[in-house]
Amino acid sequence: MKKLNRLVLFFISIIVLSAISCSTLNGIIGEPKISVSSVSLKSIDFEGITFTCDYTITNPYPVAFSIDKVEADVSCSEKSIVKLAADEGISVAAVNTRKNAFTFKVPYSAIMNFAGEYSAAKKSLPFTIAGNAYLDLSRSTGLELKSLRLPFSISFEVPVFKPSFSISNPKIKMMSTSELKEALVNGGIPVAKAVTIAAQLASGKKLSENFFDGIDLNLKFNFDLNIKNEGFSAWQCSLNKCSIKTSGDDLIDIALNKNEKITVSSAKVPVTATLNTLKAGRFIVQLLNKSGKDPVFSVDSKLAFPGLKYKSDIPLAYSCAIPLSKISK
Repeated sequence: MKKLNRLVLFFISIIVLSAISCSTLNGIIGEPKISVSSVSLKSIDFEGITFTCDYTITNPYPVAFSIDKVEADVSCSEKSIVKLAADEGISVAAVNTRKNAFTFKVPYSAIMNFAGEYSAAKKSLPFTIAGNAYLDLSRSTGLELKSLRLPFSISFEVPVFKPSFSISNPKIKMMSTSELKEALVNGGIPVAKAVTIAAQLASGKKLSENFFDGIDLNLKFNFDLNIKNEGFSAWQCSLNKCSIKTSGDDLIDIALNKNEKITVSSAKVPVTATLNTLKAGRFIVQLLNKSGKDPVFSVDSKLAFPGLKYKSDIPLAYSCAIPLSKISK
């Protein structure tokens, strides 16, 4: 009996909808709406800043419809930077709302170009995203209109920011001959052999691949990590994880001061990797001989923009090869 009642109500609603125009229906129960709630910073890389735009579609109709597409322009000073299209075929149930989001990237070239148009240094730029959501009503039984356009716009701030990471001054810190001899003897190497090993290391001649087999010695591999913000936004950068990948695909972790925050426009961070000959002997030979595959340095950092209402701890990963030819002793 209940199933029969539901069928009757369904067919009555279809008949009523067929007799009512879309404009009349809108006057009775309202029309679909789009609400753009926020634009948030999603991620950062070395090409640009990716944002997320959150929106909600409200469907007051007693039948479902779908979002055909969302088209928008991202602009600054009324100059379009990014055009986007997204969200094809997403369904919105009858008398319901649907939350969704789309992402877009603002390249650093555009940010810096617009920042250059101002006479005074700007910490952020006013951007606007404006567009339309196109609804597909063709499959919604009883509606006169087959499509509907819902305009939207929202303003947001983009930090004047462009990150730059690089390394410089890679160097193997060698001990003096006497220091090497003392360290080798303390590590259990007989004095005569220690003298020979120390002399070979000090000579600068090519070493065999297995030169450090059975030798327990710590050597320092130093270089500078140069970090720069080429823009004007206030920022914080903290280094989270740092490592070197050798030609043998071994990872050497490097200890960092995770509590240190970089807030100046540019900084030079000294980095030291302690290399043990028992664990990384062949890699040390490659560094000293300047032969083989270049090692790869990687660092994970976290960024924040204190002057803007965006989340903190935004990850930014950087990696680069360290040319063996540029490593000094």
